[in-house]
Amino acid sequence: MQTQHLFLIPPMFDTLGSAVARSLAQGQGRLVAAGYGMAALGPVEGAGVIVDQAIFGRAGAGLKGFFPLAGARARAMAEMLDGPVGRIVVPMMALDQAYPMLWRQQAIRRVMPDFDGLGPKFCRFKRGWAEVVEDLIAAFAPEEVVVLHAPVSSAQVLSALVPDAGLAAIEPVSNVIPDTAIAMLQRLYRQGVEVPPKQVMRMIEQHQHALQPAPLAQFAPEDRAEMRRHFATEMERLAAMPHVRIGLDGLDFANAAQ
Repeated sequence: MQTQHLFLIPPMFDTLGSAVARSLAQGQGRLVAAGYGMAALGPVEGAGVIVDQAIFGRAGAGLKGFFPLAGARARAMAEMLDGPVGRIVVPMMALDQAYPMLWRQQAIRRVMPDFDGLGPKFCRFKRGWAEVVEDLIAAFAPEEVVVLHAPVSSAQVLSALVPDAGLAAIEPVSNVIPDTAIAMLQRLYRQGVEVPPKQVMRMIEQHQHALQPAPLAQFAPEDRAEMRRHFATEMERLAAMPHVRIGLDGLDFANAAQ
């Protein structure tokens, strides 16, 4: 029975997920030769390396209690796997960065409340990365969970996920969403205008080099400090969990908590 390795992608790392998936796809031969088996998107029968976005879901799932369904989705996926789980690799970013990015990802699709009114609500959420990892461990019983702190490259993911395969890494494109594009989309959505996905992407591209105003989504200074303290505590909790490794070579608290 083949051991399976999982790369689980939170929505704020969507372009990283696509880049890693492409890197794995072009290196299928090397993966098989190194004993990992084939790579696949989702729990495909016979796959030894699995890239999955469904457990975390889309950005809205992160804004509603911080991925509350991740545990149930992980348990459902575990029942579909062919063998035991070796490594789980999860990229993470500080909460004061994660929530604004999730808000932006939602704001390009639908009407959103102003972030200023949501920030204090996010500060009250008890659930965070540590609880998500606990859910993953309970569902998959992996040999190891590797947490990679943002910024995360495809090369780092491949080194953590399939360290002996020697794959060439395709690095992700920038996923920065200009605030001027978001502001225009929000005006259109509030007027009841439906904007096709292709037009949304064109609008984002057109605004990439525009002069940007003050960020539409950022925490007030006191809330940001609270979120940073919360994240630092989570890193300490993760570092104390059996079989959890933070970073390729262990935890750098100074980096993780900044």
